[in-house]
Amino acid sequence: MRKLRPSNLRLQHYMKIYRLAASPDETWLAASDNMSRICLFKLSDCLSSNSSDDSRRLSHLFQLPEPVFAMKTVDQLLVCGDATGRVFAYDWTELVKRSVAPPKTVFNFGIFDGDFLFSVSLIVL
Repeated sequence: MRKLRPSNLRLQHYMKIYRLAASPDETWLAASDNMSRICLFKLSDCLSSNSSDDSRRLSHLFQLPEPVFAMKTVDQLLVCGDATGRVFAYDWTELVKRSVAPPKTVFNFGIFDGDFLFSVSLIVL
C-alpha cells in the first residue's frame, strides 16, 4: 500500500514545530518540524540584543525519514521518538557539528517491533 503525503510546498506553507529541546549547556535549541527535520539554532546568535535577521536563522538541519513528535535532552543525549514508534538518540556534541553527513544515532529501536515487545513482556513477568 502506497503511503500518501502532502506535497513539500504545502508542508512549507503550513510549517509546524512539533517539539523543542535545549542542549545540556543551553547553548543550542533543537526543533522538530512537520517536514521531518531537526533544525538547530545557536541561542546566543538568536537572543543577542544586537543580532540581525541573518544571525537569527537556523545554524543547520538534518532530514529524517519520519516526523519527530517526542524530543528530550537526557544527560548528553537528545532522545527522540518518531511517528512510527521508533526511539533513537543523538549525542549533542556530534549533533552540533556542521557536517554534510547526518549525525549517527547512539541507539535506535522500534517500540512496535515484535522482539522489543516480547522482551518487555518477559521483564514484566
